[in-house]
Amino acid sequence: MTELAFRSAGELIEQMDAGAITSRDLLDLYLDRIERYDGRVNAVVALDVERARQRADAADAARARGVCWGPLHGLPITVKDCIETEGLRTTAGSERLATHVPERDATVVERLKRAGGVVFGKTNTPEFTFDWQTTNTLHGTTNNPWDEKRSPGGSSGGSAAAIAAGFTALEVGSDIGGSIRIPAHCCGIFGHKPTWGIVPQRGHIPGLPGSRTETDINVLGPLARSAGDLELALDVLAGPGDLDARELLERVGAAFGAWPAGEVPDAGPPLPAPTPTERRILIVDRPDLTQARITLAHEGISRTDPDRIAAGLLSEAIGGGGFSSRLMQRVRADAGLTYGVSSSFNLYRGGGTFAVSTFTRVAEVRTVIDLLLTELERARREPPSGLELEEIRALQVGQFSLGIETSDAVLNSLVNLDIYGLPEDSLDTYRARIRSVTAADIARLALELLHPDRAAIVLVGPAEALVPQLQDLGPIEVVQP
Repeated sequence: MTELAFRSAGELIEQMDAGAITSRDLLDLYLDRIERYDGRVNAVVALDVERARQRADAADAARARGVCWGPLHGLPITVKDCIETEGLRTTAGSERLATHVPERDATVVERLKRAGGVVFGKTNTPEFTFDWQTTNTLHGTTNNPWDEKRSPGGSSGGSAAAIAAGFTALEVGSDIGGSIRIPAHCCGIFGHKPTWGIVPQRGHIPGLPGSRTETDINVLGPLARSAGDLELALDVLAGPGDLDARELLERVGAAFGAWPAGEVPDAGPPLPAPTPTERRILIVDRPDLTQARITLAHEGISRTDPDRIAAGLLSEAIGGGGFSSRLMQRVRADAGLTYGVSSSFNLYRGGGTFAVSTFTRVAEVRTVIDLLLTELERARREPPSGLELEEIRALQVGQFSLGIETSDAVLNSLVNLDIYGLPEDSLDTYRARIRSVTAADIARLALELLHPDRAAIVLVGPAEALVPQLQDLGPIEVVQP
């Protein structure tokens, strides 16, 4: 039976169809292997044994009657622990979600079950999927089945390790910057990052549990033992989401009734953002952390400011543009000191803020902060222009198009126009206004809006290790959470 644990999903389905094995045989084989070997690998963090056995038995009975549930009929499957599963704990590797038991399956889990799959367990992930390794304080560290002293990669490291160890026939993970592809490489299996938008994200954490927001460039996709299995799984997972405009309007009506239209009350002129005169450092003391969260922030601009679009382009160049941004190149690609770094102007009716956010090992905090401050100063002296600016414009135009593909996103955008008193044609003219931003506009705003010399620096990490690194940067305040 052991060799069955390492056969492809396609082969296993063929054998079940031929009557050579049953769904219950396979499920019990995987459960036995998890019990015997997962103590060393730590890939599987939750099991739904009784319900899975009931479903496997039902799948076998249906097959015996000549009834096919779908292309995955009776196949035992696990999913990454950031994907919500009805009645089965979903933590995203975070102690904050240690008791979170969803009342509804994520869309991808619903599709696996509709195709006949038997979802029986969850696999480990770093907290909220943010790491290239797979470790967290709730479930511990996942090891590579080929060499337990090495990492399986991340963030879908539990998924890849479970496939490689013969604990499951098929897996579903998620990927922004390599979170399916890197573990597949490290564990010697197959993984696929689909095109953004073709596999619905509802039920993925992050966002927050219950959120319908589609995270930019994040995708859900399969991990398996063969390229053929990836195709088999993607045919099941891909397709439009499960919310249309008519349903959305019906739900709004059911929740709020006949909502009378009215004028948005005038809040008066926005209050000016406070302007700090010096750099300040605030440390939220978390002695248990080995990585520190870093945020640099200072005053920004309001959502109604005429320069808000140009400011957005400036932020894209600095850190908002994903892997093509300056901070990602400097801090991640060149220095290898973080998994991700981002910047944004947080736009409100009032002044708003500009913030840069990242995380790194505690011992490297000062190095990373120095790199962030240096890059912000460079952005003032050498703002984006030429090809860099043209690429940012193209990225923003493309992101805008993707960002209003779903009905709830369009509704949210229209509500914002009302709330902030923006022109009714703002959505129609947005692309043209992006393309009209000049290098001179960006250069002016870089000097007006970037102030690394007076940014507040907020850190979450062990104060005892952080204070000595930061004493010459400015006044330090330590608070207990």
